[in-house]
Amino acid sequence: MSIAGSFPTDGVEIEGREIGISQRMSISANASVVKSRAVVDLGYANPGTEAVFLRGEPNSRRETVENHAISEIRVTIAPLPYCEESIKEGCAAKQSITGVKPAGKTGDWPVTESTINEWHSDVRAELEAGRISPCVGSKLVSETDRVRVWHLLLAPGERLGFHRHVLDYFWTATSSGRSRSHYADGRVHEKEIQAGETCHFTFGAGEEMVHDLQNIGTDTLSFVTVEFMNCANAPQPIDGMTP
Repeated sequence: MSIAGSFPTDGVEIEGREIGISQRMSISANASVVKSRAVVDLGYANPGTEAVFLRGEPNSRRETVENHAISEIRVTIAPLPYCEESIKEGCAAKQSITGVKPAGKTGDWPVTESTINEWHSDVRAELEAGRISPCVGSKLVSETDRVRVWHLLLAPGERLGFHRHVLDYFWTATSSGRSRSHYADGRVHEKEIQAGETCHFTFGAGEEMVHDLQNIGTDTLSFVTVEFMNCANAPQPIDGMTP
């Protein structure tokens, strides 16, 4: 077994040909996968390429690595930053809709495909009545010609109603908990949120995302959301509007 105290140099192969090395292995509880960060030959770096991960530093020349068996593990190459959907959708997180491209650190959470008719009647009525706010937080704390900065605070059970995103933005959670969102296309997302977690979104011309957000946990949820004003779409007017 390996008793190395520094990064290992495990192998990555395809049909017996060495195509790279891996120097970090980890387990993602959210995505329920084992991940290994590797550097591979560009000719084999396409997402979805199947390879073999040689766990145990084959042919190691380090004195701290004892004789041990090498484990062969089938793997699929995926891009960084890694998220659960990277293999299926090129690292577009599950909350994305057509044309919306989350970037940076994204979360992994269960998605329920449903129809709007299956939603709670109050939630369905709100969307069908077109009650959609341009306010993407509970309080606008700063606005310049470059950004809008929002705070969002939700007590257990509290819900931010349907709102529309058209600007590139990111949110950062400042507390941990659980959330649920209904999307205008019928999807329902539930997510375990960790303090410090951040998710980025970009929108092309004419693209938007409409959803709500409810705290379904037992602790208060809080976020900071930053919208960027100079984007493909014009900012929504919010004068006189309340979340």
